[in-house]
Amino acid sequence: NPDLSHIIRTVEVRTTPVVIATELKWVAPQSLRAETKPFEDALFAWRDSKSAGDLNRTLSFYTNDFNSFGKTLTQWVPGLKAEVAKAQGRNIQLKDISYLRWTDSADTMVVTFGEVTDGTKTGVTKRQYWTRSGNQWKIFFEGAI
Repeated sequence: NPDLSHIIRTVEVRTTPVVIATELKWVAPQSLRAETKPFEDALFAWRDSKSAGDLNRTLSFYTNDFNSFGKTLTQWVPGLKAEVAKAQGRNIQLKDISYLRWTDSADTMVVTFGEVTDGTKTGVTKRQYWTRSGNQWKIFFEGAI
């Protein structure tokens, strides 16, 4: 497919979200501030709970049908527990955050960021898919990219 070949040659693979859709509506970031604030609050609350080493609170941000590359939430929890323990209560910074939002049957946010724990020079690049249920945002996919 020549279109996909062009995309592969022109975007940074793994860090650039690619959207294939029949229609896109581009809007200025400042026009969405009121809409994105509740999401950002949830994202940073997730980060803060993980930084604090609070596994139970961190888990409250995930949907029951969470999936990470074929792993269910139950199968994925040991890895999250290891990440929380590795942080040892140090602040986790989210670097180079990008958001992509769409609405179809549900309001969805895709967030990509570098996760760097204080005291380390590098970290992992993660992508999370969040869905809104009522006024709560929850993660239904998370993976290192």
